[in-house]
Amino acid sequence: MAATSAAGAAILDTLGDFTSRDNWDKFFALRGTGDSFEWYAEWEHLQAPLLSLLQCCGAEVAGAGQGPEILVPGCGSSALSEQLYDAGFCRITNVDFSRVVVADMLRRHARSRPEMRWRVMDMTDMQFADGSFDAIIDKGGLDALMEPEAGTKLGMKYLNEAKRVLKSGGKFACLTLAESHVLALLLSEFRFGWDMSIQAIANESSKKTAFQTFMVVMVKGKMGVIHTIQSLLDQSAKYCNIKQANAVVHALEKENSIRESYSSGVDVLLSLRDLQLGAVGDLKVIIPGRRRMFILGEQGNSLYCYKAVLFDARKQTETFVYHCGIFIVPKVCHILSICSFNFFLYITVICIDRIPMIISLICFGLQEISIQENAL
Repeated sequence: MAATSAAGAAILDTLGDFTSRDNWDKFFALRGTGDSFEWYAEWEHLQAPLLSLLQCCGAEVAGAGQGPEILVPGCGSSALSEQLYDAGFCRITNVDFSRVVVADMLRRHARSRPEMRWRVMDMTDMQFADGSFDAIIDKGGLDALMEPEAGTKLGMKYLNEAKRVLKSGGKFACLTLAESHVLALLLSEFRFGWDMSIQAIANESSKKTAFQTFMVVMVKGKMGVIHTIQSLLDQSAKYCNIKQANAVVHALEKENSIRESYSSGVDVLLSLRDLQLGAVGDLKVIIPGRRRMFILGEQGNSLYCYKAVLFDARKQTETFVYHCGIFIVPKVCHILSICSFNFFLYITVICIDRIPMIISLICFGLQEISIQENAL
């Protein structure tokens, strides 16, 4: 066993970029066929929390004699899917962009586990219909995409796809090392409309110095609703790597403080990304009396930013000539570095009929406004 682990570690050192398809094909080819590879968290420790999660998830379809539809993205050669299958959850779809590993897994399981499906597919661009799955089990997939040098782009694409293919009320369980940049993305991307909880997964006694595995569970709910994150770390504290646990606790406290401010009813200045994530509900649906402040533009990416107010009329009225009104108040700001003037526009948008609406402004920064409005 020790020799096998050492050999696996040596091969792993050759992997390099975790986001490269070619590197993964090479990695799995070097490992050979018929062998599973676990990054972290063994089945003996995952069994209880995962089966509890999936049994609740499948309750609504149990009456029809079916279990939940489960997606395992970035499955690799892990034995997790076969263990779930043998525990009674047979409707499992595994995806990985490595043809080498998918071919190997098909050979290993096609006869013994005939209901389980395997697909060669990029988890950041999945070819499934919206709302196809009751549950998603990610074991290290997000972590692999979140190379610090690569930024958050691939991670965000993957999470958007996971949200899309998950049914309303469905559960997304992410098994992660909860590094700061990974946890920050999870907390912000599932801030609006998702019920979240986090717990630590047990470590083997011989691996107490290893990185701690956490299970973050997101339940798909109603857009715009904000929930406090439920921390189950007190119940699993005996398993925790203290340094990692303290960092997670600090991140949760900070995030819950942010969520409380959003829920307080006080005017909070939202970002464009907040609107896209559903901070104010569905922008295609009128919510009478809805009023929220937001910024058109992104700090660091946009040349100009504009402060705006979204306001849905309380009732339909015929006293307005136009379906929307835009009030522009220019504010002059002297910029010493270039000795010239710039204009910051404070825009109030009153929505009378249906949205989204097109804002056309002939002013300094017209192109930037058009780009940002289209993003809504």
